[in-house]
Order: sequence, then C-alpha cells, then structure tokens
Amino acid sequence: MYIAFDLPSKSKEAYTWASMILGAELDTWSKKYNITYQTKTVKYIKRVILEPDDMYSFFALTWNPAVKTVDYRIIEPMSLDNH
Repeated sequence: MYIAFDLPSKSKEAYTWASMILGAELDTWSKKYNITYQTKTVKYIKRVILEPDDMYSFFALTWNPAVKTVDYRIIEPMSLDNH
C-alpha cells in the first residue's frame, strides 16, 4: 500500500517546485505526528510508504497542507494469485 501524488510533467520547473513543496509538507506532517515515512518517485508519481497500514487512514484524516500542491490517492496493489 502507498500514497500516490501525481507530480506535474509539463515542465521541469513545475515538477521541481511541486516536488520541493510536497517534500516540505510531508516533513511538517511527519514531525507534527511523529510518524516516519519513505518516498520513492516513479514516472512523475511520488509514492509515500507508511508503516503500519493503519497509518494510511490516519494520513487521510490529518493531511491538510498549508500549500496545496497536488492531489493524492491511496493505492493498494492487487495481490498476485499464483494458482
């Protein structure tokens, strides 16, 4: 499971600005609630990983950035069934 933020892909400046602001907002949220997270950017999507899984609900309830950069969605990859 992870949180996906779509970063702008139209210009390098917009991508850089959104990524920088989003990083600062995530750090502020993390420090406020004393929650650690990991990030990974894949094809203009910043993925935020939280542990344990119940932190995703908490994130959704408490995420209120001072600067609205981009919308997010919570992704739960489908489990692969090898039958």
